[in-house]
Amino acid sequence: MATMTPSRKSSPVSWKTQDLLVTAVISLICGIVFIGLSYIYLLAISALTPAIAGALLGSIFILPGLLTTYIVRRPGVALISQILAGLVQVLFDPTGWIQLVIYLVNGLLCELPFFVTRYRNYRLHVFIAAGILVNLTFLVLGSIGFGLANIMPQVFVIAALLSVGTGILVAWLARLFGNAIAQTGVLSRYAVGQQQEEI
Repeated sequence: MATMTPSRKSSPVSWKTQDLLVTAVISLICGIVFIGLSYIYLLAISALTPAIAGALLGSIFILPGLLTTYIVRRPGVALISQILAGLVQVLFDPTGWIQLVIYLVNGLLCELPFFVTRYRNYRLHVFIAAGILVNLTFLVLGSIGFGLANIMPQVFVIAALLSVGTGILVAWLARLFGNAIAQTGVLSRYAVGQQQEEI
């Protein structure tokens, strides 16, 4: 009588070809979209203060990192996705290669809350923590770059509140988009796809 061996779950650390393909496709699409958004972002900076513009629009640029993390759920996926999206955008972006550095830092900051949970917690509050962490970090770094003395306290407070709000929004959007993609059935091998099947 043949014995059946228990199926082994794939390690959360191991990557498969499908993981790389999903990450690459999402990053490519986001990078192309970001080419146009970067010009809108520059217009917003000229119309508003850099701090307010960054607080309002900066969150959207971390969407690939959060979205791929929600779907693929592998260590380093946010960092890889952000770098790939940055590589696409940098070829056409008016600010040049500095964007790639920003995407690199974005990816590292996106990874941090998931690293703290040892890549075992993918609930909404962890994504919100990632979004807020990235936004507030860049608000402080951007304020230092433009000179803290030149930023009015009330502007900084407004920008901080907007950064928290848009950090929450992008976390929610990442999961919303991930669920929408899963409903098509193309993510049936992933936890997010299996959750949709159960519903």
